[in-house]
Amino acid sequence: MSVQAQKGNKILRISEDAVQRYLNMGYNIVGADGAVLQKAVPADNNQLKLEYAKLNAEIESLKATIVSLEAKNKALSQENKKLADELKEKATPATDEPKPTRKRKSTTTAETSETTE
Repeated sequence: MSVQAQKGNKILRISEDAVQRYLNMGYNIVGADGAVLQKAVPADNNQLKLEYAKLNAEIESLKATIVSLEAKNKALSQENKKLADELKEKATPATDEPKPTRKRKSTTTAETSETTE
């Protein structure tokens, strides 16, 4: 069975035994849809420098995102605490109202006449 190796705009069909050799030469192993399955080992310093710069830019972007999310989290936590305090204030116990008492069954006139006899 063969796989595809890609470097730039070159795509080669290679055997599975040669995958590591092509990875070492700077080829990416790609699937039939063009998705990278295995990334190539950078072959020279220029590629390493480019990747290093790209990764540093991504790290800085992620650090900025972290700072932003931490600030948002702090604001939401404060709002949550405020709302919880308001809820506690509004949930005060109700005033003591007398419980309704059961009414006795009223006796009908027929029952009262029977009991008096």
